[in-house]
Amino acid sequence: MRQPPPPAPAEELAADHATHDRCVAWVRARVDDPVAGLFGPSSAAWTMVREPTYLFGGAAAVLLQMAHPAVVAGVSAYSTFETDLVGRIQRTSQALYNLVFGTLDVALGTSRRMHAIHSRVRGVVDEPGSPWHGRSYRANDPALLEWVSITASLTGRAAFEAFVRPLDAAEITRDWDDLQRGAIVAGVGPEFVPASRAALLARFDDIVENSPDLWVGPKARTVARVLFSTPLSRGIFDPVITTALLPPRLRALYDLPWGASEQRAYDRRRRAVAALRGVVPPALRYVPAWHQARRRVDLHRGESGSRWAQLLDALSARVTVPASLRPTRVA
Repeated sequence: MRQPPPPAPAEELAADHATHDRCVAWVRARVDDPVAGLFGPSSAAWTMVREPTYLFGGAAAVLLQMAHPAVVAGVSAYSTFETDLVGRIQRTSQALYNLVFGTLDVALGTSRRMHAIHSRVRGVVDEPGSPWHGRSYRANDPALLEWVSITASLTGRAAFEAFVRPLDAAEITRDWDDLQRGAIVAGVGPEFVPASRAALLARFDDIVENSPDLWVGPKARTVARVLFSTPLSRGIFDPVITTALLPPRLRALYDLPWGASEQRAYDRRRRAVAALRGVVPPALRYVPAWHQARRRVDLHRGESGSRWAQLLDALSARVTVPASLRPTRVA
């Protein structure tokens, strides 16, 4: 159930807005081609997020995020997660595609909307037994933004490497730039981002293995129950895939079984996805947003875009096409 936010201290809001302004300025200074967007065609982000299997990491990301009592408190108090799961997933995935494949203006507009929504999400954690019980939280807290951003990015990458292929050395190098940009456009101040990809991964591992903040109580278990009790759990939120992508400590916190039989089931799913990818042509293998973004960049460079992307642009101008962008005029 949505709740009215408690009054926010003016100085706290001002500091959060100032941090977001620094994030926007940092991003703008590092984007060479605003039409190509935040990352661009040569990025590891475009290579990974164009794959529908990238979304296989979505449920694992949610469970990781909800294992932080402050995050799940905000979701429980302000979100329609329990009553409108499909709508919530559609909005979240649309934000992802706008950030990754949209123009710079589209990406920054999405970032601003996220920041504005988060500005209203604040309160006090009310979950006895939790290490955060009685503590205040706000969604624009840099530590919480970092946790949400890092979990979303790393579970998507884990899904890509599990179901498509490992990143090569050049892609890993480019991926660090993408991870930085993704975190900062999400509102994590540049000063809070680790100094390297290795440092970021080490920080993630330390949190999931050792942080006393992670705790799974009734609210997080409710989120897990909702995730695994809908038709989506027979697709992108498959419990076996989700459990496979979770670190062992999180599996234990959620009481998710993992043994030889689960491993065999996971291996069967990986083989099935590999077989399907082997027969589906690229026009259908990649999400519409990637095709549209490629066409936009091609036209901006004076090249001809693909007919398939042209069809997607025309169609998405009339009806809602899943995983697509709004057609963008290019001068």
